[in-house]
Amino acid sequence: MDLIERYFNNSLSDKELVLFEEKLASDSLFAKEVQQFGVVLDALKKARVKKLKAQFISYEKEYNSSGKRFNFRNLKRRKATVSLAFWVLLIGFSIQTSLYFSTKSSSNHDELFVNYFEVYPNVISPVKRTINDQNIVLNAMNYYDAENYISAIEAFDKLLLNSDSRNEILFYKALALMTEGDYLTAQTQFELMNIESGVFVNQRNWYLALVFLKLEKHTKAKILLKEVVADSSSFSIKASRLLNELSAS
Repeated sequence: MDLIERYFNNSLSDKELVLFEEKLASDSLFAKEVQQFGVVLDALKKARVKKLKAQFISYEKEYNSSGKRFNFRNLKRRKATVSLAFWVLLIGFSIQTSLYFSTKSSSNHDELFVNYFEVYPNVISPVKRTINDQNIVLNAMNYYDAENYISAIEAFDKLLLNSDSRNEILFYKALALMTEGDYLTAQTQFELMNIESGVFVNQRNWYLALVFLKLEKHTKAKILLKEVVADSSSFSIKASRLLNELSAS
């Protein structure tokens, strides 16, 4: 479990990461454990953010209705959770500011990502499933089509607990995560896909390359882009163009 936790914290060494990915591809029980850990982690993250947001809004309303002026002396007397909410927002602002003043190279790569990222259309057909599974799949994909990606992610998580089409579900969940800006978790979902099955593999490689681009993992992005070009898929031309632009930047 420590290994899985460190994977999600992005703290594995290069050697450990290679061993982890090999085990992920060869051990289905381990892959399921990683998937379940990711689901729990997502749920905890959403719950924490929701709670902190509610606390901060409540704190703001209290001060606005009381007519008091905001000051740090009063802030110190608040509960630690409220103070934490303030600092979370402050840290978020600091991160945004640092990103604004990032290097030209990083900005160029972000621009490349925006130019090339397009949400993949819904091509899932709910055939050969139980009626209950059909309803859940339709529900998840309806959320996806409506661009309600948070609800779509929650529906995909339910499907992943008992589904015979893991590659399709993992693929669309990863795309929904990308639209929400959660690129690390999206990377995990793409890497959980069984590339030996051939289902959504070219699509997976293209979008995972974009995730690597966004995460500043340019070597990995280039390796995947070369695979996409070699596969002569519908993404080959775009992959070749992006590869050239990355090499020139």
